[in-house]
Amino acid sequence: MDPRRRTLGALAVALSVAGCGATADDDDVDPRVDAAPPGDARPITCDNSPPAWVGRCEIAGTGEHCTGVPGEERVFVELGTSDDMYMVLGPQGARMFVLAVRTQDIYPGDPDEPASPDNPEVDLRLGRADVGTEIARYRGRPLFSPGDPGMLDAAGLFVIIDGTGGTLVGEQLLVGAEVVDRDGEFRCGTATFRAMGP
Repeated sequence: MDPRRRTLGALAVALSVAGCGATADDDDVDPRVDAAPPGDARPITCDNSPPAWVGRCEIAGTGEHCTGVPGEERVFVELGTSDDMYMVLGPQGARMFVLAVRTQDIYPGDPDEPASPDNPEVDLRLGRADVGTEIARYRGRPLFSPGDPGMLDAAGLFVIIDGTGGTLVGEQLLVGAEVVDRDGEFRCGTATFRAMGP
C-alpha cells in the first residue's frame, strides 16, 4: 500500500475518534460547546466597552451552585473579586466551573430553537489570575434570557478543567468573556474568583 494513503487513512481515523465527545444525551455538557483544547496564549483581557459581566450560575431561590442536573432553574449571580467559586463534579467525573454571563442590547437568540445558529457566540477563557493566560475554555451558542430589567443572561456555561483540577483549589482565577451576536455586536468582560474544590 502507498505510504501516503496509509498516512491519510490513519489521519481520517484519528480525526473521527477526536470528534467523539459530548453528545446530545450528556446531561451536564452543552453539545454545542467547542471542545478544542485550551492553550490560547493571548492574555485574558477586555476593555469592558461595551460590557459583559461574568458571574456564577445559581439554582433559582436556593443560593446553591448549579450542578448540571437537568431541570435546574439557573440564574446569573454576579461575582465579586473575593468570592469563592466551587467546582462541581459532572456524572463522568469531570471537574468544572459553572459560570454565567450577563449583557444587554444584543440579539438574544431564538427561544423556540435553543440550538439556533442565530444564538450569540460565547467564548469563556479561564486562567490563573497571576499569569492571565488560558488553562480552560468554554465555547458555545447559548440562548440569552431576560434577567434584571434591561439585562440578558446566559447561565449554565460549563468550563471543564482538565485532569483533577485539584491543583487549582485556593488559587485566584481570572475568567474573560467575549460575546458576539448575529449582528456582530461585541461585548466583553472579566472577573476574578477563588477556586474551591467540590
